[in-house]
Amino acid sequence: ETLNLGTGHEISIGNLATKIADMMKIHVTIVTDIERMRPSASEVEQLLSNPDRSAALTGWQSRIALGEGIDRTIAWMRSQVSVLKSSRYTV
Repeated sequence: ETLNLGTGHEISIGNLATKIADMMKIHVTIVTDIERMRPSASEVEQLLSNPDRSAALTGWQSRIALGEGIDRTIAWMRSQVSVLKSSRYTV
């Protein structure tokens, strides 16, 4: 059985990128590629997980809010700069 392990909250990729940039206190320009946008006639109107079934079966639910998770990830990445292979990744 496939289970969703999401939070039940949605955020667009553009808004997520903006949130990360704001938390890092950097300026980024978000460019939208119209060819990659969901067609207006798409049967999928919203991408949003419903974690209720997984919570009922496993007892698992997310405990860390998005902002806190981003903050922890930023802190971890900054603490790892000396060991990250920046030639392979954009850091």
